[in-house]
Amino acid sequence: MAKGNIGNLLQHFVALNVAEKVVNYWSKPEGPIEYVDCFSMAPWERLDCTQPQGFLGLINTFPTKRNAGDFVANVFINVWNGKYGINNTPVKVKNREYPNTAVLLRTAFPNQNWNMRLHDIKPENAQALNDWANLQNLGTYSVNKDWLESAQIKQPAPVDRPVLIMLDPNKICEDNTKDNTKDNTKKNNLTQDGLRFLFGSIGLNAALKRTSPFVVCLFSYSDNAPDVPDGIVRNFFENNIWNTEHIKTRRYNTRGVSTYHQAWIVSKNIETPIFLEAQNAWDNWVGIQT
Repeated sequence: MAKGNIGNLLQHFVALNVAEKVVNYWSKPEGPIEYVDCFSMAPWERLDCTQPQGFLGLINTFPTKRNAGDFVANVFINVWNGKYGINNTPVKVKNREYPNTAVLLRTAFPNQNWNMRLHDIKPENAQALNDWANLQNLGTYSVNKDWLESAQIKQPAPVDRPVLIMLDPNKICEDNTKDNTKDNTKKNNLTQDGLRFLFGSIGLNAALKRTSPFVVCLFSYSDNAPDVPDGIVRNFFENNIWNTEHIKTRRYNTRGVSTYHQAWIVSKNIETPIFLEAQNAWDNWVGIQT
């Protein structure tokens, strides 16, 4: 089930804007873009919306945003039209299902070839991803469960075409902290060890010399100490090869605690920054809805 809070829209605002930049830079729809998603979700998930944080109100502005030429709003409306039929999308947002990033990318860039490596630890989500993948064309689509055990992660990312990596855990956290010690939660988080494995020589091998864009989108939710995950990301991608952009939402009250949702866009071999002032871009898009 998708949480149905502003964090979902932060992820997809970032993902779609970044993907648009990568697709336009590549300008070779017949040449696949490598897409790696370690926390894919099912293609469609029911909405929770118990802590919407402006989620519902912002989605209700999408028709107006689309009329003003907004790319993200247009993609969402198109994806719901494709699922429910034009003019048949449930009026109440809570009655809609929410798409994952792979579905949004296929809708946003229908002529682009992709090589998608998708992962979800829940068996029912992995099966739904498989069913969706079997219907796709223009590229290859593989589905795995636990990304930490996936053969698709233990393959270097290609060096001669763009690579887009989506990391949407519950939280980015330090190794062996209280956020990552329970078996039922640790695989939903991303730790420093996980980053080292993912981008190291036995994983996607980010250190290989590449000629094409390599872009990583990372997210962390309901952080009550936002400087901790921010420090983890910046320290990991600390050398001057990488460009790091950061977005932090306004403060929210989660179970009586002040929390923030965060996003990072880390890139190399592409014009930087990908956003023109990422934080301002997000703030302007959200407006007063949050």
